[in-house]
Amino acid sequence: MQPAEIEIDHTPRRQWFRVKDAVTVRISGPYAGDETVTCVIPGHAQPGEEVVAEELKVANGQLQFEYEGVCGYAANFEYRST
Repeated sequence: MQPAEIEIDHTPRRQWFRVKDAVTVRISGPYAGDETVTCVIPGHAQPGEEVVAEELKVANGQLQFEYEGVCGYAANFEYRST
């Protein structure tokens, strides 16, 4: 494990964040369907908004994948390093 700089923009419905060159997530807007989007991400039980991820990209050693147009969930959370 190594420290990495995190950049984040909380602009509603246009959120994005980046972790160095390893992770990029950009939100294109709210999810327009009536279905409930759910996932295993911690904090999902918190009030938030279903969104569409324009880009979800991870490139960190052997862990590499990329998705476009997938559903996500935007919510406030408190991050603490232990």
